[in-house]
Amino acid sequence: MNRWRDWWDQAHRDLGHAEHSVAAADFEWAAFAAQQAAEKALKALIMAHGGDPFGHSVTSLAEAAPAGLEASPAEIEAANRLDKHYIPSRYPNGFARLIDRHGWISLGTSIRGTEQAEPGARRGSVRVAA
Repeated sequence: MNRWRDWWDQAHRDLGHAEHSVAAADFEWAAFAAQQAAEKALKALIMAHGGDPFGHSVTSLAEAAPAGLEASPAEIEAANRLDKHYIPSRYPNGFARLIDRHGWISLGTSIRGTEQAEPGARRGSVRVAA
């Protein structure tokens, strides 16, 4: 049974959590939830096309996108930015210095393009925004 839809739905809930966290000024949670949303959305995309995604790296998952849905260099860079928040955003000493509000917001919204499309859609629909 291919459960790509479950992964896709959870990605949307994680993105909503990220947005609520930004509104509440909980920027570290926003960054972590955005990373989780991107990871789950990319896993859904890969699964929807018959793949078997592995790992937690958004960059690796973006690089493993199905044929015809390959990530652009800008999307790989956005994925790389999100990867940097998988662990450090969860711990007070995860970063050498405190990241200001605008830094968290730009990272927490790096995946806005994914909320408009289904993983089975044509090229250009499922995007990791730069």
